[in-house]
Amino acid sequence: MVEPEKKPVKPPREEATIKEQRLRNKSGKIAGIVMIFGGVAWIVGDFIFQQFFIYPIFLIVVGIIAFVKSGQPPKSRRIKKITHNVLDEDEL
Repeated sequence: MVEPEKKPVKPPREEATIKEQRLRNKSGKIAGIVMIFGGVAWIVGDFIFQQFFIYPIFLIVVGIIAFVKSGQPPKSRRIKKITHNVLDEDEL
């Protein structure tokens, strides 16, 4: 009996490539800016028609959060702080 050829299995990627990360960051910033402008336009329209909705305020806050988060590196790439003293007297 002849066995069918097996295709090599690629190991799963742990981190996205630099190109994918840049695209994600760019799209996150664009989405944040669109949400901010949409919320501001909604508030201006509310003032023109003498109404007030609370939803555009949430939209602006979420837009700011999306814009700020898109500029941060992923948690795996952040620089870890050293929590211990490098020159402890006990180690000498």
